[in-house]
Amino acid sequence: MPWVSSARRLFKPAEYSYNYTYVGNNYDRDPQFKKYYSMPSHALRLRGVQTKVWGNWLERRDPSNLLRENPNIAFGHRLAYKEIFGVINNSVAVTHITRDDYTPYGNITMRFTEAIQAGVVSLIPYEYVHARPVGLKDFLVNDPEDVVRAVTKLASMSAKERTEIIEQQEQALRQVVDFSPAYKIDLIEQ
Repeated sequence: MPWVSSARRLFKPAEYSYNYTYVGNNYDRDPQFKKYYSMPSHALRLRGVQTKVWGNWLERRDPSNLLRENPNIAFGHRLAYKEIFGVINNSVAVTHITRDDYTPYGNITMRFTEAIQAGVVSLIPYEYVHARPVGLKDFLVNDPEDVVRAVTKLASMSAKERTEIIEQQEQALRQVVDFSPAYKIDLIEQ
């Protein structure tokens, strides 16, 4: 559960972007990474969208193997927290991924609010049971083809159209989790 009381916008959606991005470290996310980033990266590249991944991915295993297994992904270095918003903002979409055993519980992390703050639409894996409403049906993904469909659709939209989606996602997220400090204090005391 994010420890923020608001998800105020730091950026408006980029007028134009050709990036589909993940910002986060490589800790037990291999199955979802493959499904939601690696497998759709080739089809996205053929549609003019570059898949970019930032974090410790090149440090966690032999970089030559990682690059060979993911030839259509551009890997970047780890980012300072203040840098992630600009990188995310330079994207058309992000997909939240996590460890498989966390998905039945929703695992609503800071990444949800970071995407809102950065002005980027979030694709929500179907496995995230409690977070499904944030996917707004059109941005709920279950396989690589869903990612390609959603990212391609978003890439063809104006910044204004994507802003409307982000606002709807924020409203849906606020129905799923209460960000208020009072709620969190009550939860801890229980």
